Amino acid sequence: AESRMRVAWETSPLGMAIVRLDGTWQAVNPAACAMFGAPEEDLVGTAFVAYTHPEDRDIGPPQMARVAAGHLEAERLEKRYVRPDGTEWWGSVTFAGVPGPDGRPAYVITEIEDITEARAAMAGLAESEARYRTTLDTREEGVVSYRVGPQGPGGAAAKPAERVLIGVEVEGTAPVFARGAFREI
Repeated sequence: AESRMRVAWETSPLGMAIVRLDGTWQAVNPAACAMFGAPEEDLVGTAFVAYTHPEDRDIGPPQMARVAAGHLEAERLEKRYVRPDGTEWWGSVTFAGVPGPDGRPAYVITEIEDITEARAAMAGLAESEARYRTTLDTREEGVVSYRVGPQGPGGAAAKPAERVLIGVEVEGTAPVFARGAFREI
């Protein structure tokens, strides 16, 4: 069993670390070294906060304090880190206290995943959505989104011009039904 754990530690694509209750790394696997951009000898004995982005240094220590106080359940957080070469990256960190013989936390086992690309994709999607919404909200004409899904056809409209176009009564106007205005594709 110990040899299987060693292989898992050495080959895991996730960064793995054993962290002392004071927040210093006791052991790190090769994936963690690659993520942090530093060799094992530079990381072991160093506080994880030393590699944390300055604006995110308050993320992590409170959770570690809870673990040191006896909270053993897993915690998850996301924060930015900075490599020695200055590049920043986002990490999703899951960690939990490991009990010693007395039942109190003896150390913390940590898994770290680099989520930089996923965060960038989410930010790009949010930016695209904001541009799309701004474009739609600033048009004088009505724009109707019409789709066919598992529950049948449906549409969405928010502005008065759009509600008139699809036949929803708008104050002071008569509904206009646009069934014939949509052509089948």
